[in-house]
Amino acid sequence: PGSIESLIGFMEHPNHKPEIVKNSGGFSYVASGYGAAAPRVEANPESSFRTAYSAMMSGNTGTEFYKNPHFNLYQDLFSQGIFCGKGIIRIPLYRELIANRFSDDPILSHDLPEGEILRCANLSDIVFFDEIPETVLADEKRSHRWIRGDFQNARFLSRKQTASNLFRFKIVHNLLRALSSLSCFLLFVCTIFWGPKSFFLGLFWVSFPLLLRIPSFLSSVFGKKRRFHPFREFFDAIFETILNFLLLPTRAINGLDGAIRGIFRSIRGKKKLEWTTAAASAKNGKEIGDYFYQLRWQLFGFLLVFFPQTALMGALWIIAPVIAFHVSSSYRKDSVDPEELKEDIFPMWQY
Repeated sequence: PGSIESLIGFMEHPNHKPEIVKNSGGFSYVASGYGAAAPRVEANPESSFRTAYSAMMSGNTGTEFYKNPHFNLYQDLFSQGIFCGKGIIRIPLYRELIANRFSDDPILSHDLPEGEILRCANLSDIVFFDEIPETVLADEKRSHRWIRGDFQNARFLSRKQTASNLFRFKIVHNLLRALSSLSCFLLFVCTIFWGPKSFFLGLFWVSFPLLLRIPSFLSSVFGKKRRFHPFREFFDAIFETILNFLLLPTRAINGLDGAIRGIFRSIRGKKKLEWTTAAASAKNGKEIGDYFYQLRWQLFGFLLVFFPQTALMGALWIIAPVIAFHVSSSYRKDSVDPEELKEDIFPMWQY
């Protein structure tokens, strides 16, 4: 509540009035002030508990204003964030700077160039809610669309009329992140040739996000005050790491396929806007056979079971579709334990 009013108030502040300049190519962009603002996007609490997968990926949901605002790399270092398609824009400015600039150039992931031209602010103390994928298959399709869009945007690296050094850095960062699963996958496969060193390096890579959560987990457990359930959040992070490892072949090929399609479609100029809505993706994958078919790259594990050093890893990759099916279809009950609720409410009033 009040998020819309806060966004409007930010945009109407005199210090945030946009200043438009032209670059050497004669194209206009916002050099100071802001033409757009994006809030922090959190998982919708209602969709976060529809399946075990959505609950695991969303973590602690809801708004807890004691932890606002959040650190944002680009906003804190460059006073400019990334527009995620949700937030507020100055409509007249949008029409002036963007409406006709890409009229003959379809862009799948248009948020990034829009935020660059309008100069978008990231407001981490304002929260919007968004639906989170309920199944593994829906999440993989969304990731594939994002990767295609990122690689289609790679053409802006050589376009002086729309690209700044910061914009180029954001694009390169997205491209490297899209191929991180492929790199990690190759490290595990190279265990056949390089031995345990390659395996442990890949294990460190895939578990690095979990390692970053250990300090906050320890401070929450041994600290004087606890504002959330640290054990549940940390165990969700462990399960997320395990699932990322189990689905590594699919996510590696998914990233590679998205990159190749994005590049070729950008060159050919066809099917650049092809994508499946989240609602349509959620309807697919109701049977376990769908998971074995759409996660068929997991069968790459059959090639690894013949090598002693990778046999267990290959077997885990083979059975991953079964695990993905169960975490995507095990709907949780919408029930609340009154005693547990009382345990949470009493410390709140006491504080």
